[in-house]
Amino acid sequence: MFAPSFHVCPDFHIEPPPYGHLNLGSILSGLDAGSVRAPLNRRSVIPVMDTYKYPKSGPYRKDGWSLSLSQLQSIEGGIWARIFTSKGAGAGLEFHQAPSGEDILTVEHTFVQYFFPTEEYMKRSLEIDGVDCFVSVSRKKLPLYMVTGLMWAVGANWSHVSRKERTFKGEAGYGGEDSLSTTFGRSKPLLLGIRVRKIWWDKSRKTKKNDDVVGRTCRSNQIRSEQLNDGLIWQDDFTVDENAEPSVLDKVIVDESKLMSEDPIVWVLD
Repeated sequence: MFAPSFHVCPDFHIEPPPYGHLNLGSILSGLDAGSVRAPLNRRSVIPVMDTYKYPKSGPYRKDGWSLSLSQLQSIEGGIWARIFTSKGAGAGLEFHQAPSGEDILTVEHTFVQYFFPTEEYMKRSLEIDGVDCFVSVSRKKLPLYMVTGLMWAVGANWSHVSRKERTFKGEAGYGGEDSLSTTFGRSKPLLLGIRVRKIWWDKSRKTKKNDDVVGRTCRSNQIRSEQLNDGLIWQDDFTVDENAEPSVLDKVIVDESKLMSEDPIVWVLD
């Protein structure tokens, strides 16, 4: 079964659609927090037609669920516990682990939407001011990442259920528990993950050798379309490079719980 791949958003302060600056078609110079905060085409993303978006009826929506921290930790390497208790998420979702009782995560709704860029859409996006400048200055030596999918959560909050033992004395003495629940607060909508197409250039596949881009700056003439397309390669659902260190490969986790979506998901942790 095909499993879509998402990178955990490195900055949980970023608002999801329709208010945040990340959109389907945003182009990033990297997958770190700084790059995600500043897409190269932030003010000029080419709108994606509804007919190319999936699901076609609008973002896939999964309604409310609640799980304890221990249950979250038991799911596929604790992926969801790691996301919702991370320092990044903590900025938007208050979490206080207590020494006794249970911590419960409740999420009202989760949403997923994605698209598969056509080759024409991708090439038009690469010609946008800011994007073509990056390609020119980097001399096509650095990859780019196009956002092809977004996952976000609405109405997430942690609550703590504490238990206190009570004992009754008498001829038939017995014990029991009292429970007290405390909610830490409802978060703002959280952008959880981004799905990307990696775009790069293989110079050995170049067909044009004249008018090299070496030494170009943003003030130079824009890189020609035919030069931009020379040696162009892309990979959908990019996770990590195949020759990555074992410590990087260990950050790739397959989540088959379907907790947040209708399909299994490959996650890449920061």
